[in-house]
Amino acid sequence: MIDRIKRKNILSLCLLIIMTVTGFSCSLNSNKSSDGGVFKSTDKGASWEQKGFIELVKNKNVTINKHNIRQLKFDPSDPSIIYAATNANGLYRTDNAAEQWKKTGLSTGQITSIDVDPVDTGIIYATSGRYLYKSTDSGNNWEIKYTESRASGKLYNVVVDPYDSTKIYLSNDIGGLFKSYDSSSSWQQIKFFDEPVRFIRLLPSDTRKMYAVIEDEGLFYSETGGKEWKHLEDGLKTFKKSGRNIHSLDFDPTEPSTVYMATDYGLLKSTDAGNSWEAIRTLVGFNTQPLYKIVVNKKNHKEMYYTTNRLIYRSNDGGFNWEALTSINSSRNISQLLIHPENDEILYTSTLTVSN
Repeated sequence: MIDRIKRKNILSLCLLIIMTVTGFSCSLNSNKSSDGGVFKSTDKGASWEQKGFIELVKNKNVTINKHNIRQLKFDPSDPSIIYAATNANGLYRTDNAAEQWKKTGLSTGQITSIDVDPVDTGIIYATSGRYLYKSTDSGNNWEIKYTESRASGKLYNVVVDPYDSTKIYLSNDIGGLFKSYDSSSSWQQIKFFDEPVRFIRLLPSDTRKMYAVIEDEGLFYSETGGKEWKHLEDGLKTFKKSGRNIHSLDFDPTEPSTVYMATDYGLLKSTDAGNSWEAIRTLVGFNTQPLYKIVVNKKNHKEMYYTTNRLIYRSNDGGFNWEALTSINSSRNISQLLIHPENDEILYTSTLTVSN
């Protein structure tokens, strides 16, 4: 028994020497576990810095770097204020351009979407599980404003109409689309699609016009604030099913009828509000790898970005030529890309681990 213990101690010592000489280490707290959260660039993506600091406790930094972030959202009146919706740790806020984060009153759980009232930016809406929450004090306190009737139900997307912020849109996981005309006090069901509503986008220049992305069915369009809908399927038939798997869309700020979509097929462009589409050549082959985010610079419509799982690409000439940006130092997927609305040198991105 004593000899066995001695042999075990000798083996442990040898292993320690090998690890010391080679620099190999095995730690449960590896860097990969802290390579998430939020990253910031101040030079259009030439370099990135992780921005996750919360506070210093007992000489140790507490950060959001281990968190998975689903969405980032600027305060419409002050872009130094940013909200970060996490996958399991509630909602965070920064008041100083991501230099320091703090928890809001929604401190736990998955936040599936957030939006901020553009008129009174102290009003914030957030969906979590089957509940829609509203805060009127910049996220410190919250009240439930809508509850999905099914115990297993899930709310996917909340959107505030920027033209009339008393109008709120809300979608769920079985195809329901709801609208409030009184800042979320009461609700009407305005459409029930056959499949879940993944997300909705309002045209900034005319918010009566809106797009809804429906799981497995593709893109729908309304010009009546959601009262009537048209299935934009004909123009996407060329791209088969992969063209209907839409991950994000954005608009040309100078031409409201021009829409871009990031899809499983690739990057698609429409100049007639979605009735017809063309494929835009990128540095990723068509139908070989999904594109997840497309973001058009609102100050310069020729500049746009798209993302794959972990890479970001930029075009300065409206999508004719592309370049790959410096990779962020993360093993996680990119979940969001934001361009600072006042200084387009500044970019923010967030990361999310996607389970197989």
